[in-house]
Order: sequence, then C-alpha cells, then structure tokens
Amino acid sequence: MLNKVNRNKYISISVVAMAIALIPLIGINSGIDSFGFSTGVVKLRTELSKKRVNMIFSLQRGYGLQKDGPHEIAIYKISKKKFSSKDGPKGVTLNGKLVRKVKPVKFSGSTAKADKEYFSKVNPYKMKLLAKKSEVYAVSSKIYYCSFSDKFCSVEVIEKFID
Repeated sequence: MLNKVNRNKYISISVVAMAIALIPLIGINSGIDSFGFSTGVVKLRTELSKKRVNMIFSLQRGYGLQKDGPHEIAIYKISKKKFSSKDGPKGVTLNGKLVRKVKPVKFSGSTAKADKEYFSKVNPYKMKLLAKKSEVYAVSSKIYYCSFSDKFCSVEVIEKFID
C-alpha cells in the first residue's frame, strides 16, 4: 500500500508520463498548436513593383504545399485612416477594398520526393497590380499544406502588408 508521500510522487510521475505521451497528439513541434491552428509553416514575403506584386512563399522542412489545393490570394487597398503599420493588416477583408482575387491559385515549383501531389518548394507567384506608392496594400491568402511525417493537412491564413 502506498503512503501519502509515495502516492503523490506516483501521481506526479503518472501525470508527466501522460503529458509526454500526448505531445505528438497536441502538435508540439509539428507545425500546429494544441488547438490545431497553424503556427507559421508557410511564410510569405512580398515585393511590390509598379505593375505587379511578387509573392515568395516558403515552407518549413518536412511539409508540402498541396498542388491541387483550393489556395486563394486576395489583394486589398487599405485606407490609411483605418490602419497604421503598427496595427497590422488583421481585418483587411472587412476594412480594405478588394483590388484583385485569384482562386484557385495554380502554383509551380519543385515536386516533393515524399509525395508527388505536393510541392516542397514553390516558385514566386506574380500578380498584376497597378499600384501607387502613395497607397497601402495588403495581401490575404489561404494556403493548403500537409506534413509528411505527422500525416496531417491544414491551411495557413496569412494577412500582411505588401512591402
């Protein structure tokens, strides 16, 4: 029979062991947080020129961008009165004026060795946009990806100002 001190140690060890066993299930170090939301697997860098926006997407190692996913990219013109650069572009779909939208987006890139239905690297995506330097633009995108090792798929929603 366990005395009170040994029982508490046993319970503490059991809780720690259970937590360690659940790590793969709650997504620690797998690209998702404990609620199943994406944590930055897909990164976006933008470049604005006079006639177009170049979007450079990059993926964490071990993930692939779905070739036939229903990806979408939208560009919004933002009123300077509604946003400042420190606020970030959250809510652009509600407060910005839609300038251009592409759905589904057809990416090109390097086919993943782990699965032929995915890209491991994506070529820059170019969208025509007659932009004025005095105006502020933001991009809102939904990018579908999968993890090769953890066997799950998710969507990355990215909203950011166009540099």
